[in-house]
Amino acid sequence: MTGQWSVHDAEDTPAARSAGTWIRITRQALDLTQEELAKHIGYSRDMVRKIEADERRMSREAAELLARLAGVPPEQHQQFLRIMRGSGVVDVPLPRLMPAPADST
Repeated sequence: MTGQWSVHDAEDTPAARSAGTWIRITRQALDLTQEELAKHIGYSRDMVRKIEADERRMSREAAELLARLAGVPPEQHQQFLRIMRGSGVVDVPLPRLMPAPADST
């Protein structure tokens, strides 16, 4: 499943979140389990759990795979990678994955 990345505030959540929380929110927005995400990015389920708990940091390669999976536009890739590979609290709007627009042909 591929969503369309859009940087906006989620209505009911504060903007300041850890990188692990961002990854969990993105995974859930894609309707993936930790195990399914792990297969997409070449990690074990346990490693995804550790990343979401902010015990480990996502590699650049895995973050790039997640960006493609989440439908992040090329012009937002660097911002997405900084967020996904960051540590501590990220004080920027939370991601919201939105369905890709229907083909109007």
